[in-house]
Amino acid sequence: MIAASVVELGNIFSDALCEIVFKFAGLSLRVISSEPDDGFCGLTGVMNLAGTHGGAVFVSADEEDLRVFCSHMTGITKESITKDDILDAVCELANMTAGNAKPLVHSAGRVYYLTTPVALSGENMRITSKGRTRVISRLLGDGEISLKLKVILSG
Repeated sequence: MIAASVVELGNIFSDALCEIVFKFAGLSLRVISSEPDDGFCGLTGVMNLAGTHGGAVFVSADEEDLRVFCSHMTGITKESITKDDILDAVCELANMTAGNAKPLVHSAGRVYYLTTPVALSGENMRITSKGRTRVISRLLGDGEISLKLKVILSG
């Protein structure tokens, strides 16, 4: 197994998120920025990664962008989408991103196990990590919605 660079790991996770959004909502996201960004706003789905190469996957967006995603995914009008629908969707985005990336990350020499996703809500949330970590940040969008992806991996 060959250790993957931060850029390669970032591409694996961002490609996984783009594939999921396209498959479930028909939206073609692309990477807008790879600049480090500590902040989150709106709603965030978090998937903790357990194991010797643990960490966490965060998918964040404002409520309106998640409402648009849910509407595309379900065929329900934006006005009929509930806050619970949006929270479920952002958790599933984090869950499926981590799950779809897992085999590729594993083949790159990093092993982790998935835990139960959780949702965070608030403005200007900051995520900090202690110890030796790799931090991957991506802003993805298609002109209709924007999603923030942040992955923190140990080691």
